[in-house]
Amino acid sequence: MHAIGIDIGTTNICLVVIDLQKEILQKKITFANPFIQTSNAWERIQEPQYIISQVKDALDTLIGEYTEIVSIGITGQMHGIVYLNQKGEAISPLYTWQDQRGEKLLGEDATLKEYVETECDGSLASGYGLATHLFNKKYQLVPKDARKICTISDYVAYVLVQKKWDVMHASNAASLGLFDVQKFCFYDTVLDKLDIDKELLPEVVNRMEMVGEYRGIPVAVTIGDNQASFAGSVKNVDSEILINIGTSAQISVLSDQFYKINKSIDVRPYLDGRYLLVGASLCGGCSYQLLEEFFRGYLVAAGYEGKSQFDTMNRLAAQFADFENKLNVSTLFSGTRDDGTMRGSIGNIDLNNFTPGHMIYGFLEGIVRELFDMYQSMEKVSKKHASGLVASGNGIRKNAVMQKIAKEFFGLDLTIPVYEEEAAAGAALVSAECSATV
Repeated sequence: MHAIGIDIGTTNICLVVIDLQKEILQKKITFANPFIQTSNAWERIQEPQYIISQVKDALDTLIGEYTEIVSIGITGQMHGIVYLNQKGEAISPLYTWQDQRGEKLLGEDATLKEYVETECDGSLASGYGLATHLFNKKYQLVPKDARKICTISDYVAYVLVQKKWDVMHASNAASLGLFDVQKFCFYDTVLDKLDIDKELLPEVVNRMEMVGEYRGIPVAVTIGDNQASFAGSVKNVDSEILINIGTSAQISVLSDQFYKINKSIDVRPYLDGRYLLVGASLCGGCSYQLLEEFFRGYLVAAGYEGKSQFDTMNRLAAQFADFENKLNVSTLFSGTRDDGTMRGSIGNIDLNNFTPGHMIYGFLEGIVRELFDMYQSMEKVSKKHASGLVASGNGIRKNAVMQKIAKEFFGLDLTIPVYEEEAAAGAALVSAECSATV
């Protein structure tokens, strides 16, 4: 028996086939998910119709190759939104979690920021769908025919099953902001105060269920990529923590209780009434990509071919891994959810350590350090001590130096999940479990 998982990532879109009996990833298809180029430096948007077209083509290919497919699970980047019309058609770009119009809005309107922090525990930040919507509403950018808001993974699901609208899992709903995680619903009084049309928002469910079929195969309600990655990566969920480093970076710890820690640490719905404590970096793996673009840009300017520099960077980092006189790099280039005005820095520079290798290693340390700092905040409040560390995401899976750094910071043994493409695999596994109980 097989299950298919789909992950609508920020950089790439991935589909996998999981052999449920052998517990192996049998095949994957991956393709790029480009951004739409705009004149606004703060705008980060993508094309929903391109995503739909690519997903359907790849999905049809897999269905043609494999038999006994019991379910299709879908996950994807959280926080972002797409506007739909009455027919359930996308009438806007995908405003991704990296879009910074929410930061502009909250920076402009101190009264709004204070109100949200007071009335709903600050569950609104740059990149959150309802912060994006409030900006669009303020500047009359909401499409006039907009009737619903959904995440990109929800949109893909309902196009596949040919429904206009139905439900959204709490893991995705919470990512939009202004959501009461303890009651698994949006803050109605806050929505009224901010004049947000509640008809735009979905019916929220906190259970896994099937939303329809695609070519006779049951399709599960979509879940957030963080929750899917946890399900696809961590076997000992009560004792292990997960760090995921790709385009973004998160640290996740399962909890039976709701804890309010700070703005940089979300308390997210999981799949069974439990919670994930999640520290999410606003830059994460993008920091390493930023450095690669810096080196590549210099090569192009010097007249050389602009090939990817990641292999060279990883080799140089390995050479400097045991040096004591390291650079102190903060990779907070987009700030934090606590303070969007914070920026990155490079410190402890002297005449001997201002080298490409030291800088590359410093960037890797900076990415991990931010996650470790978040974990310390979680541990202090929850009193829960982990016994193992699981590392997922291509940013760390393919980088031995970053793995070494993570083990040193956390002081724990590190394991890499069995399944590559953890979010897609997790969506497949969760959908198969859901299908078996229907």
